[in-house]
Amino acid sequence: MNALATLARPESKFQNLLSTPVAVAVGVIGAILTVVMARQPEVGLLLGCIGVAILYSVYPTFSLGWGTSRERLIEWSFLLVGIASIVLAVSLDARWLALGWAAHGIWDGLHHRDHHVVGLRGIPLWYIQTCLVWDVPAAIGLLIFL
Repeated sequence: MNALATLARPESKFQNLLSTPVAVAVGVIGAILTVVMARQPEVGLLLGCIGVAILYSVYPTFSLGWGTSRERLIEWSFLLVGIASIVLAVSLDARWLALGWAAHGIWDGLHHRDHHVVGLRGIPLWYIQTCLVWDVPAAIGLLIFL
């Protein structure tokens, strides 16, 4: 078992790093900051692209630590959705970035431990809660301001 794999264990402090209220507060603050950054005409798209790249890299990184080969394949395949949203946003229309951000929020919902649907198991609940609160308002802000 590698060091990353220990993070997925239920008794890991990482699994309970943030309480639900703190996760929600981080999500709200993150969404507000994302919208504020999107409003910056010179750097909004660039910062949004960096944000999406980070969002989409989390699950594949986790999968290296504790995922099965099938889970890794699913998570690394979904990374292509994030990359596509960035490429389309830069080359065609910035609104593709908003769609990519919203898709990540849906992906988080599919990983919730109480009703897991697809992909990697053992994602910390606080991460999912933070992203569910952050991703949709951020996507709306990007859609409006980019």
